[in-house]
Amino acid sequence: MHRIDLKKLDLNLLVVFDMLMHERSVSRAADRLGLTQPAISHALARLRAQIGDPLLVRMGGRMEPTPFAINLDESMRPHLAGLARAFESKETFDPATSRRVFRIVLPDFAIHWVADLLQGIGSEAPHVEIQWSVPTNASLLAVAEGQIDLALMPHKARKIEGVSSHPICELPWGCYMRRGHPALARWDRAAWSAWPHLQVSVCDVTRNPVAEAAAASNIDRRIGASVPSFGLVAPLLEKTDMIATMPTLALERTCEAFSLQRVDCPLPIPTMAMALFWSTRLGEDESGQWLRQIFEAAITSEQATYWSGTGLRMATV
Repeated sequence: MHRIDLKKLDLNLLVVFDMLMHERSVSRAADRLGLTQPAISHALARLRAQIGDPLLVRMGGRMEPTPFAINLDESMRPHLAGLARAFESKETFDPATSRRVFRIVLPDFAIHWVADLLQGIGSEAPHVEIQWSVPTNASLLAVAEGQIDLALMPHKARKIEGVSSHPICELPWGCYMRRGHPALARWDRAAWSAWPHLQVSVCDVTRNPVAEAAAASNIDRRIGASVPSFGLVAPLLEKTDMIATMPTLALERTCEAFSLQRVDCPLPIPTMAMALFWSTRLGEDESGQWLRQIFEAAITSEQATYWSGTGLRMATV
């Protein structure tokens, strides 16, 4: 690796690199960019020479990135998206013809909302692309800088300057465990405290509501395991004697498939208010307003088609 002179770096090569990172294929990148395969290969060779790193290495039928390429892509992609948005802002947003790439941040328990979101976008904006990532401690800063178009996070998330928000729903809590769990024989606060708990560790933009509720009720909670994704909870509960206290949205749809049972929480846990966050300076942007409307419609659809029949309350705000 040698020192890179940005004045001599051809920025067009970064566009090719970004597409290669996305497609992991010279032929597909060429199709997406409207170039020939030799042109893509030549651009990659030039960028390798200027940067001094292989960047992408062919392994089987797929190109795999080097560690430097992964770091470069993570740093560069939001800025390329920002440039694209800057040029697009001079034009009236037309969903039917736009090829805009939207970057959204949502917890992975919101997968059914994302499905409804993609359905709504597909019908109105067939050429729009959605890039979904899960929340991190830096998500709201990325929102403020315009690198993230829309984020769904707890309304109590620590606010930063330059971010606007709108409360959108309140999520109730439930306790989940495998069917036949010994704790079900006498489910109370003592049982909740005695058995190990499974928790999801994502980011700490807000205090853990379950930990706060346990402390307020003077009840101990023993953590048996922490996992990085809500998608891991149901399979682990099915095979262990752990308990999970989660927003019902996270697990309710998985109960039947993984033989889980939901019971009421034996201690009071306030519903978790969720909100949409976006960059204040982009608040009047037509495409951003359209995306927020589509997302609110997705939540309304979820409420109408599923939650109204479960007896649970997922209140819109």
